[in-house]
Amino acid sequence: MNKVRHVCMNRRCGAVLEYKGVIDGIRCPNCKGRLQPEHDNDRLYTHHYDCLNCGHSTAIEATAEEHSDVRVCPECMTGAFVDRWKVSKYASGSDGSSLLKIELPDINSVPKVFYKGEEINLKQDVYFHWETDTEVPGGLTYSFQHYDGEAISRIERKAKKHACD
Repeated sequence: MNKVRHVCMNRRCGAVLEYKGVIDGIRCPNCKGRLQPEHDNDRLYTHHYDCLNCGHSTAIEATAEEHSDVRVCPECMTGAFVDRWKVSKYASGSDGSSLLKIELPDINSVPKVFYKGEEINLKQDVYFHWETDTEVPGGLTYSFQHYDGEAISRIERKAKKHACD
């Protein structure tokens, strides 16, 4: 097994240590800062990606320099193809809010819809359909039609099995 250089993430310390292979969770012996393996720019790393639109997922090999958190989905050609470790960052709003939140105070109320942390006003149509995928492949579909101040707009997403329908 080759030796791998690990760099201290504490900028003041900057220690570089060599270990046999990549070791997770180790601390710098000098400052107790986190050690991270140094990337070899010529080495291919495998990154797993998931599409936020159609649910397609695959692994892509790329160098550290070629890696990108978000790409265009090769399957649906419109969805955000996000590195699996970064999905939560891109699937929810920038303030950490939910991707989609629907509130219905009572049976006669107009549903309140929050998409990426912002309330959708002047709604005409709200649709939400979710199926479990524990035994049979399921999926998710949601759409809402609303007036955005200039025209009637529609936000619609299908994921997993629903994206193939």
